[in-house]
Amino acid sequence: MQFIPKEISPERALFWGDNLLIMEQLLNDGYKGKFDLIYFDGPFNSGRIFSMPSDKLKTNLINAWDEFRGMHHFLDSELFQQDYVKRIRLAKELLSETGLFVFQIYQKEGHYLKVMLDQVFGKDHFLAEIIWKINDQPLPYNSQFGLSHECLFVYSRTPHYLKKDEMFLSSVWDDVGIYQTLGDEDTLYPSQKPEKLMERIIEMTTEENALVGDFYCGSGSFVAVAEKLNRRWMASDSSQHAIHVTQNRLAKLGTTINVHNLVECFDKSLVQGDHYSKHTHIPFSLFELEGLVEEMGDQVKIVNAILFSNDIDLLPDNRIIFNNIMPLINEDGISESELKLVRRPKPVAGRNGVELEIYSPHEWILYNIQHIELDHKKYSFDWPLLQERVQKTNSLIGDQWISDVEQHHGYLIIKDVFGHYYTTTCTSIL
Repeated sequence: MQFIPKEISPERALFWGDNLLIMEQLLNDGYKGKFDLIYFDGPFNSGRIFSMPSDKLKTNLINAWDEFRGMHHFLDSELFQQDYVKRIRLAKELLSETGLFVFQIYQKEGHYLKVMLDQVFGKDHFLAEIIWKINDQPLPYNSQFGLSHECLFVYSRTPHYLKKDEMFLSSVWDDVGIYQTLGDEDTLYPSQKPEKLMERIIEMTTEENALVGDFYCGSGSFVAVAEKLNRRWMASDSSQHAIHVTQNRLAKLGTTINVHNLVECFDKSLVQGDHYSKHTHIPFSLFELEGLVEEMGDQVKIVNAILFSNDIDLLPDNRIIFNNIMPLINEDGISESELKLVRRPKPVAGRNGVELEIYSPHEWILYNIQHIELDHKKYSFDWPLLQERVQKTNSLIGDQWISDVEQHHGYLIIKDVFGHYYTTTCTSIL
């Protein structure tokens, strides 16, 4: 594995992909013991489906794998906890001798993960539990019991952590904003945190020029504040939408950055006949595609992968078919034991410029909208209703599958209505 672009600036670096793999690679690249602060605001395992509402399409959009994983974590908390503790261990390795770890969670899983944090960092390195007030009106939780706070657990890597005696803070924070008061900061990204909260966390734990990390960056609140407070930062998210929201927030601050992708070399063992099938969560990229073409020529006709980076369309005269590997979705529900190949759209020249060639509109819509609902801590799946939503979404789209096209130095960056990106050259399309 390697990052592309290869040159990583410790001043500011944004990564797209699975943070487990990204942190492992950062350790391999020499960042062990380099971070002064790492902040985790990852999944809370609340059962909530974190889809993106689309006003235009009148439905909620989601990656089917993320939805599937979230559902199974909620139904089996041990899976969620085991998944999380792997990342906590990597975060500890990345922290410096004076570094601090801040972990945000709420009460459903918080106490279990507190025990795991004690095991990873050592009970003696637990520094604080901070209560952040999240709403003026409590959210419904259990019967007459409401929810109006989240917790931040603070740990040190060693006893020699940065001490700021001039800052003596309460363990209850009701003065740093709540979810309902984002105002001009609001990006409409689910679970976005107020910048004032991020400011308190960063100022409490670091000095200027410190290297800070957020590997569940979401809407980019932590990154934006780190930039304003003159901290060096690294951040990642598995959602391309999150990456672009974060990029846009940085652009408003006058900071333009490239996104680093984790990529792999072509692996001949993945070739079966005229298929190349990749089942990891590292995207199939232009780097891998060029290796495949160089090694196999035109022998491979079809590439199947869970994820694709948006640069694969840059290879000119490429006649390979790309299929997304998805969990099977049918009238029986969602199944990971059976997989479905869904043809990836392809940018093509159209009468009015660039268009997206959609091979099965019904199928492409089905795999990009929310499939399950949580009701009284149980998931429901309504196949007839889902089919109806697919039809309505199809009629709203018509033939307008592209929501935005930007031109950058001979490249076209295309965004479709579901938030997927495609990059191609102007000359190969127009």
